[in-house]
Amino acid sequence: MTIAGERPIRTAEDVDAEERLRFQAGLLEAITDSVIFTNLEGRIQYWNRGAEALFGYTAAEMIGQTPAVLYPNSGDDLLAEDLKAIMEGQEYVATWQGRRKDGSEVWVDIKTTLARGADGRPVGIIGVGKDATARKQAEEALTKSERLYRLISQASREALWEWELDTNSVF
Repeated sequence: MTIAGERPIRTAEDVDAEERLRFQAGLLEAITDSVIFTNLEGRIQYWNRGAEALFGYTAAEMIGQTPAVLYPNSGDDLLAEDLKAIMEGQEYVATWQGRRKDGSEVWVDIKTTLARGADGRPVGIIGVGKDATARKQAEEALTKSERLYRLISQASREALWEWELDTNSVF
């Protein structure tokens, strides 16, 4: 309610709603994972501190951009295909190779879902990402080691064996 020349009177419900919004915004900022929200046109509308830490860009640099900036090695076709599945309501979970602001490679475990408004209509897309670079590097090192071991064992004229002391098994 407003009386001419005066500020609107705030109800208890207004204060509660504003407090809830401040609390929820604080939670999003406190999350250490990357949280990115885009509108339905694919433009970034929200970029938290976790996204800043993961990619090196500030929110001011990324608001209005598209996530394609972060994944230059991904083709537009792949991005469009994934976006179509998300818009159809499918949850998208994958590991993507991205690029930080400084040009270094970063692997990101990402979960992306369609965000809906209070009326149930789609309002945007929210993606939550976690740095998976150390895991991907360990996986690649293990694959390389296994490939080398296989090559050595196939090229060798000698018998190779491994004795597992814990289980007393021989391979």
